[in-house]
Amino acid sequence: MTNYYSNSLSFKDYMSKTYSIVALGLFLSTLVSVGVSTLCRISYAFLSFVAISSLIMLIAEIGIAIFFTAKLSTMSKKTAYICYFLYSFVTGFTLGTVLLSYTAGSVTMAFATTTILFICMAIIGKTTNVDLTRASSFIFPGLSVLIIVSLLNTLIFHSSTTDLLITYAMVIIFLVLIAMDVQRLRSFYSAGLYDSEMQEKMMIMGAFQLYLDFINLFLRVLSIFGKRRD
Repeated sequence: MTNYYSNSLSFKDYMSKTYSIVALGLFLSTLVSVGVSTLCRISYAFLSFVAISSLIMLIAEIGIAIFFTAKLSTMSKKTAYICYFLYSFVTGFTLGTVLLSYTAGSVTMAFATTTILFICMAIIGKTTNVDLTRASSFIFPGLSVLIIVSLLNTLIFHSSTTDLLITYAMVIIFLVLIAMDVQRLRSFYSAGLYDSEMQEKMMIMGAFQLYLDFINLFLRVLSIFGKRRD
């Protein structure tokens, strides 16, 4: 009997490599964000450059994400890795401007808290027998509504209470998304069983989704518990 699975990773190894890619992306973003925030504090010229280029970076971030998700099936795995790490770099750059507003201690605490929450939800996603993907029917519409309400509150209402409630709601949503995306890794793994390159590209996609979950959760935790600079 032909062994169609001989060239595929075991699911355990697949999960381990996916988490390694997530960790590398976060490590790159951390280095870049710390570097950007540090240079902004010591160089007014660099701060001016960051202020001018922030919109360009935001557009680049969105563009890379759209290109990556739309072209994954046709791009090479090398291009997929480039897209992932380029996105991590650009995200680190934009995060560097956010970190300027908070003390180093509160940023570290928010990152540690996010890491603990991420690990807990990843364990739940891997071990639960409940099909969490069913939650997508209300998670994504709910997230869209919260984003719209947040924009309206920022532009019109300016309610700090509403802003805090939205942030807590988003924390809950991203916690569920972490568990759900970990659970979806099995379907990603199955999609590439007969094609080692596709398997690796699906691994990068899974890592990308978990990376986004981590970054979004971190920003909400930082918003709630971060101590702003005087």
